[in-house]
Amino acid sequence: MLKYPRPAGELSRSRYPIDVYRMAGRCDRSLFGPEDPDVILPLPAGMGQRLAREPVAWPWSVYLRVLPPVGGWMSADLLEALADLVERRGMGLMHLACGGTLEIYTTPEEALSLVQDLNGLGLDVGSTGDDLRCLVACAGPARCDEALVDAPAIATYLGRRFLDEQQYPALPRKCKPAVAGCPRDCVRAGHHDLAFMGVERPGWGRGLVMMVGGKYGRRSGRGPRPAEVLVPFVPLSGDDYTAVGDLCQRFLDVWSRLAGNRERAGDFVARMGQERIRREMGLDPAMPLSDAGAAQPRRVAVDAATGVSWQAGLAAGAGVGREVAEAWKDGGPAEAAGAWEGGGPAEVVLPAGIMPDFRGQLPPFLRERYGRWVMHDYPLPGVLRHGAADGSQCWTVRFHLPPGGMLSAESLRLLARWIREYALVGRRTSREGFELVGVDPARVADLTARVRGAGFLPGGTGRGLRQVKACVGYLHCQNALVDSPALAGVLGDALLEVAAGGIPAGLRVSVAGCPNDCGGARGADLGLVGCSRGGVRVLAGARAGLRPRLAGSCGALRARPPEYAEVVAHVLDLVGRWREGAQPGDRLGDWLARGDACLDGRWRPPAGERADQGWLARGEAAPGGGRGRGGGEA
Repeated sequence: MLKYPRPAGELSRSRYPIDVYRMAGRCDRSLFGPEDPDVILPLPAGMGQRLAREPVAWPWSVYLRVLPPVGGWMSADLLEALADLVERRGMGLMHLACGGTLEIYTTPEEALSLVQDLNGLGLDVGSTGDDLRCLVACAGPARCDEALVDAPAIATYLGRRFLDEQQYPALPRKCKPAVAGCPRDCVRAGHHDLAFMGVERPGWGRGLVMMVGGKYGRRSGRGPRPAEVLVPFVPLSGDDYTAVGDLCQRFLDVWSRLAGNRERAGDFVARMGQERIRREMGLDPAMPLSDAGAAQPRRVAVDAATGVSWQAGLAAGAGVGREVAEAWKDGGPAEAAGAWEGGGPAEVVLPAGIMPDFRGQLPPFLRERYGRWVMHDYPLPGVLRHGAADGSQCWTVRFHLPPGGMLSAESLRLLARWIREYALVGRRTSREGFELVGVDPARVADLTARVRGAGFLPGGTGRGLRQVKACVGYLHCQNALVDSPALAGVLGDALLEVAAGGIPAGLRVSVAGCPNDCGGARGADLGLVGCSRGGVRVLAGARAGLRPRLAGSCGALRARPPEYAEVVAHVLDLVGRWREGAQPGDRLGDWLARGDACLDGRWRPPAGERADQGWLARGEAAPGGGRGRGGGEA
């Protein structure tokens, strides 16, 4: 019987206090509490803390959130350097976070030294609090024949232009951005707060659609919602992405100026409406966007009454947060550093302001064929073959990692060793899996055998089970209501057997430990969300692309560890009906939406789903003809 990877092996090879996780499993509750409001961290963003409810096992820990090269590209050198850092300065453990960042668990004493070491590698920290989060992008032209725009290059440009917004939280609420290279939307950009998606229109050429307002969590306002099209077409001029950045800047300005107290972008869009937002952004629907004029340099918005929402501890500091935020607004980092005098931590480190370029991770083989890929197929489970215009091929081995995204320093070195022995470069996928890119086809069988031998599982391609994604859950989160990594592993075991017999299309499964849904369950084909202590809601039917849809409800169940028998039986029943009744190529959501499921009313479409977002969202012919390309294999 196939067994799905588990996080316990990674934890046991690190200095993570595994007894904390085991105790949480026995108690069926997270042993972490809320962050200490009296602790003011010495970085404005990129640094957080967790307090354990069982301080004997783990008093408290600090984590650093690292901004990685977009697209997930990671060379052997980078993996080895990160392994050395997490072992020397941290707990020997790195987390491939759901939001695209890398998280390193460390101690308060080592945190600032670790930041400086990361800067020496060309990396920096950010993406915490009410700021612009890590830029997420697909692989794009580096290794995809369907890319219509250079998504990783656009994301890198935006990341560098808005680096301050990622490192100095000053937005009304957090804002998660993404760039997809085509309407297949492998990175689920249509579910993000701020997104751009590549399209192609006859008569218009290739460009971008701007979408805003997507979110998964229920914590604020109007609940989960997919993004909606705000700007139907943004023309591109070669490698000049100024117009894209200007649109981002205008939207962030309008949102910062008119948002309510801690109002998420999706709630803001729903309250204000597209027409007024476009008017406030200075966009005339009849005017080509390229002639709309450049946006003014953005000033960080600060609420004079409440101050900016920095790190939780910083915002709660008696007057210190407001003073530093105002200093940053008026004079930049130098003034912000001076504002700490008379209060705050003894040592203050301002971000170095580094945004890595993904191109530095690409080997010459991929750089020489950048944007020249013409085909791809799946010769074996877990194996991709891409063909370039010059006749050359790029073989990739993809494999499942333990749910929760935890990797020990030993595993990081193992991945680097495999890259040096078998491949050209590595890549973490948007679902916390991993790929070895540029493998000699004659050595694929040997590599997959070694991957299995190391406890990982080749797969996740074509009409198969994709990486079962999970949030960190009981491993390191105070909000978790269920043990999401453990539940994801049990589901992986059950679904591997079903998928081995063939399923109609690719199946994305995600598990989130609480209604905040950091694991992206509402954006998966099949999702589970912790809705009460020891209870989950089963969700199904999400869709990405230009007509995004969040998953609908299939009911709530008791999640009883360690077998989770009731949940597994319910999921297998749903997947079995889909397998028997769907046509080849039918995604789970498309089959459910057709009404062929015979689920006796158990599946309900998402409340408030917008059926009409104009000609673009419907996929109809654009003025002058044409359709958005893509739409199936995400």
